[in-house]
Amino acid sequence: MFPIITCSIIYIFSIFNLFKTGFCDPGILERQFYYNTDLEKKKIKCIINGHIHELNYCISCNIIKPPRCSHCAICDNCINRFDHHCYWMGNCIGKRNYKFFYYLLLSLILNCFFQIIYSISIIIFQASNKKNRNKEKKCIVYFIFSGILFYEIIFLTFFLMKLFIIQSWLLLTNTTFYEHHKKKWKKIPNFNPFNLFFGYHSCRLLCYKSNKTYLNLKKNKLKKMKMKNKILDIEDESTSKYRL
Repeated sequence: MFPIITCSIIYIFSIFNLFKTGFCDPGILERQFYYNTDLEKKKIKCIINGHIHELNYCISCNIIKPPRCSHCAICDNCINRFDHHCYWMGNCIGKRNYKFFYYLLLSLILNCFFQIIYSISIIIFQASNKKNRNKEKKCIVYFIFSGILFYEIIFLTFFLMKLFIIQSWLLLTNTTFYEHHKKKWKKIPNFNPFNLFFGYHSCRLLCYKSNKTYLNLKKNKLKKMKMKNKILDIEDESTSKYRL
């Protein structure tokens, strides 16, 4: 009874984190509808723990990107603390949903370990049970299905463990996967301005509540309505010139 309860709790926890990572706003920054040439030409710099960081202008979103923000080409949005775009989730992993992604990996690994133990216990039980020795066909079916399940889960655990170890190390050093892939902090030897204390930021990111969304949906709706009205007014003015 105890293994069933623990497996069901882990399964529910993994489904909850799956939906949160897939449907949660990863930290999309609100875009501007008008292109600003003055901001693009300006070179804005900020100092973070003694390191000079240059802020870039995003042409797609028409905003100055804050530190650790990057534009996702697939989602076509600027994401705060952009880690990577997850194709399995169909969503970006950023500041607001990173902890759910990390908990999802942890719950899936635990679930896989329980499945491995369960499949091994079935094989041992069926092999040691004297009643099933007379039923050879039934034993063979049990062995085949449990063996296939065992090898599939081992492959999944190997893949998930590799990903979990990489993400754990990046979390402890307060480095995103995007920064690690681009080798952003290797230009400065042994220095990451965002990593003050080893492991401090991991507790802060995983245990604290996720920040409120940066998007203002009401303002965006009003802006879109104004843009549509302007386009309609321009069309009416252009057509009125050619009316008889």
